Amino acid sequence: MLQYASKRLKATEEELLDALAGELTADHIFVISEILDHIEDLERRIAVFSRQLLTKLEPYKPMLQAMQTIPGIDRM
Repeated sequence: MLQYASKRLKATEEELLDALAGELTADHIFVISEILDHIEDLERRIAVFSRQLLTKLEPYKPMLQAMQTIPGIDRM
């Protein structure tokens, strides 16, 4: 598991191993569940926003396609 740890972490290898050896309490599971629900809600909202934006941009499709030929400009 340590191989997947971000190099930006300040924790030592020993601290990471201690954290991985701990147990998840009901409170931990609740918080993780809430965070995952929040992430799923944000992803849903982003998808709705993206669809709305693409719908509004439809009249400008030819211009947007021309712009996408410029290096560094990509489709949303």
